[in-house]
Amino acid sequence: MNGGGAGFARSTGPEGEGIRFCREGDVVGGRYRVQRTIARGGMSEVCLVWDLKLRTRRAMKTVGREGADGGRLCRRGLAAEISILRRLRHPGLPGIVDVIEEDDRLSVVMDYIEGETLRDVVRRRGPQDQELVARWGIRLADVLGFLHSRTPPIIYRDMKPGNVMLCPDGRLVLFDFGIAREFKAESGSDTVCLGTPGYAAPEQFGGRGQTDERTDIYGLGMTLYHLVTGRDPSLPPYGAVPIRRIDPGLSSGLEAVIAKCTAGNPADRYRNCAELAAALRDYRRLDAEYLRQEQRRVKVFSAALCAGLALTVSGVLFGVKAGEARRSDYAGALLSAGELAARSVAAGQFDREVVDRCIAAISIDPSREEACLQLLDYCSDLGETQAALSVICPKIDSGAAGGPGTGELIYRVAELYFSGNEGDADFRRDYRKAARYFSMLDPKAYPGAGECAKIASALGVFGREVDWAGVAEALRAFAGRCRNKALGTRRVRDLILAADVCAVNRHEFEHIGFDAVGYAGDLLRGAASDAELLGGEGTDVGDLPQKIYDRLSELCLLRPETAEEAAGWSRKLAGSTGDRQLVRKAKIREVTAMTMTEDRELVKSLYDMLIEEYPEDADAYLGYCSWLIEIGDTDFAGRIFETGMEKCELSGGPDYEKIRARLGK
Repeated sequence: MNGGGAGFARSTGPEGEGIRFCREGDVVGGRYRVQRTIARGGMSEVCLVWDLKLRTRRAMKTVGREGADGGRLCRRGLAAEISILRRLRHPGLPGIVDVIEEDDRLSVVMDYIEGETLRDVVRRRGPQDQELVARWGIRLADVLGFLHSRTPPIIYRDMKPGNVMLCPDGRLVLFDFGIAREFKAESGSDTVCLGTPGYAAPEQFGGRGQTDERTDIYGLGMTLYHLVTGRDPSLPPYGAVPIRRIDPGLSSGLEAVIAKCTAGNPADRYRNCAELAAALRDYRRLDAEYLRQEQRRVKVFSAALCAGLALTVSGVLFGVKAGEARRSDYAGALLSAGELAARSVAAGQFDREVVDRCIAAISIDPSREEACLQLLDYCSDLGETQAALSVICPKIDSGAAGGPGTGELIYRVAELYFSGNEGDADFRRDYRKAARYFSMLDPKAYPGAGECAKIASALGVFGREVDWAGVAEALRAFAGRCRNKALGTRRVRDLILAADVCAVNRHEFEHIGFDAVGYAGDLLRGAASDAELLGGEGTDVGDLPQKIYDRLSELCLLRPETAEEAAGWSRKLAGSTGDRQLVRKAKIREVTAMTMTEDRELVKSLYDMLIEEYPEDADAYLGYCSWLIEIGDTDFAGRIFETGMEKCELSGGPDYEKIRARLGK
């Protein structure tokens, strides 16, 4: 090696050849300084390295020379990992940053995933709660399903707890793709038989056909078995037994799911990961006891129904007719408001008539929340938040719209006052009102509302009176509760709420030593993973992914070491929406993020493409000029400035005056 990569420890591999390992302080590829060794085998090692260019931590996996069979196998495995991960982008997979070949070593630099493996979690804490294991199984099925949906499908073939990282934000990341392969429809069997005994399906050991997606389902089933029982199937007494033989308190439904996953014949397993995820979501319904309870419940209900039916028929008939008429009127008013709102939103113009029609629906049945929610969404989307709240809040305050079934409405109002509305410059956060509305919610139905009320109450005081340490503690408690909730849009919204408080008050939190920016980023990454998983399952998540990507891209811009991540979230935002203004905002933010890196040619090409796409956008020209001045290319900056003056109106604003002064215009 040249430069800073002088010293290596030398070890002897299984074949007796010398393997040169990195030592602390070595610089690999002129860019990555080794901080410490994370793991080491005879032929390979994984190190934690510091990216000197982007000033962030990375993980680097290195294998030695190809001189012996072991070296060739390790190198082939790493090459396969590089080939696969370079083409994939998923929150449950690590991303490849760089590939380096120096002397007789091949290194791949990847995202550093902080956390601990699920294997270590079980070692440290013992068997995990079955509800949590089922949720983990759904997430891992989503990652595997993503791999299987590629063309051609990618079969992972090494699913086990030791290859899954549990991140601090609750995210699961699958790593180590050394034995993954692409499925070949024309192939009768695998060329190489690899896998971890105990987790590997029978077909991975040759002579039983080609591995396919059902192979990974077998590995996931064994992983779930390990997590819920604490028993490693790769250790004596080996294999798996029905989980309730180990713990009779476990669910018979979950036992049935794991048994189906780990059937010896692939034809007897779930056909795909979507089918498995659906079974895990409903494993309770498979419980024999649940089925018996349902049968008893049906019998009791039938008897009660027969006994009371004759006594209530006459009164019910009259009430049904009146109720049906009111429901029909309500539905008609709601539909009328919705049709007009859709046209108004498409035109991008606020229409007071939509508000009036929603009010008409609300007056028919104030106890229902659909019309109020429609009014709130419409006004919030078009930047007229107060127009909705001026109608809704008095009804909630008087009790007219705060009865049973309206918890979602009250929560959404509290959420708005808590986080504000970035699309409405005239609407301001009001923590005192947020605290009042959060306090109205049933803590059983909205278990996080109590912490939100405490946080909002603390933030509702002025200046130095705020107990920032207490707020930080309450935030952590709230975030912990969020992560333990069942996967759903409510959990996603709560994670966004907590992240917003961190981001907005980051300067105050810094004074007490709380890394609010880093914590908010972790919360939002978890929210992004959840929202994407829900969307993939067919759940309507609305614009939640766009809100998360927008916040993440803005947050990551605050630190140079996360500039590339900011660009990535900006690209994701641009690709997830058809809103032209939002796409424009995302593309400008992407270029802004890349100006914080040293890749000047890429930045220039991005700015050129931006100006070509938005030739009359003053922000694009001003941003380009500002960056060119910063890197010392004032001549080119002057030409871009002149072009901008010809194409659009640049004058006005502090940025224009600053650039004009520096160029001497």
